[in-house]
Amino acid sequence: MKFFILSWFLLFVTKINAQTEWEIKLSTKIPDSNMGVWKKGDYKILISLDSISTYLRRSQQSMIKAIDYYSEQDSNFINYYKATANRYMVASRHIEDAKDGFDLQTLVLYEGRDDIQNNSNSRILERYIKQFMEQGNAPVFFKGKRIYTLCCISALREAGNTLTFSDILNRGYETRIFFDQPEEYLFYEYSNMGW
Repeated sequence: MKFFILSWFLLFVTKINAQTEWEIKLSTKIPDSNMGVWKKGDYKILISLDSISTYLRRSQQSMIKAIDYYSEQDSNFINYYKATANRYMVASRHIEDAKDGFDLQTLVLYEGRDDIQNNSNSRILERYIKQFMEQGNAPVFFKGKRIYTLCCISALREAGNTLTFSDILNRGYETRIFFDQPEEYLFYEYSNMGW
């Protein structure tokens, strides 16, 4: 009987705490003159091209330090970091030559050796833009109007009320950042909490 009550209580507590919501305060500053643009659906984020260039150059320097560190240890690591450092260098040159309104999604940034399947991958830059926006450093527009807050919701994703072995292995949290409807999100992440 005690086991049944404890199991029911744990399930109840898990269901109550399975969803959290919070608000992100966005930038209130007037955009600079030389901004890059990140678009997704009805959303548009403006971000200073200088800040992206600085981020890319720092990342490139980190890769160069890693090459120096692994120079006499493992050639696989060296090839991995050389390809990544080169990609960051090319992207930073594009940013430094870019004009106001540059489409940031044209940059291809991924880590590792050159891979033809990654020719449109911009997840690294997307993570940086998301972080920059969450810190209140990037103006955001939704359907052409500037907005000053975004909603964020994180919820446990489960297959159903019954917990099978597969459900336990594949459960995780979905996080959506949006203006008014979670289905029309700006950023989406899934964090697997299973084994």
